[in-house]
Amino acid sequence: MDQRLVDEFRRAVGPEAVLTEPVQLVTYECDALPHLRSVPELVLLPRSAADVQAIVRICNKEGVPFVAGDGKPECIVSGGAGTIAVTFQGQTYYVCCSGCRAEFNETPEKYIKEFQAKKNKK
Repeated sequence: MDQRLVDEFRRAVGPEAVLTEPVQLVTYECDALPHLRSVPELVLLPRSAADVQAIVRICNKEGVPFVAGDGKPECIVSGGAGTIAVTFQGQTYYVCCSGCRAEFNETPEKYIKEFQAKKNKK
């Protein structure tokens, strides 16, 4: 992660809301599928709407993807927050990490079928 960007987040939301240490980040390495782990480079813990606004502004300015913990889109593999677009037969889906991307690319039909069944139950 670019240190300049980390410093900008620290100035915007306070240093205690910016997690960068490996021991802190490991908590956020997976969603529902623990066998598909990917440790994030950075985790931000906003405490207010103003913090969220500042984070989103910085992300937009820098071209950094932003996903809230309970935001959409959903990872088609794990059900977690989807941050990486993947396509299959002209349709776009989302995955949360490189592990889920690899899993999706290996058997996309399986995950699309499961995802559609889950959506139809809602």
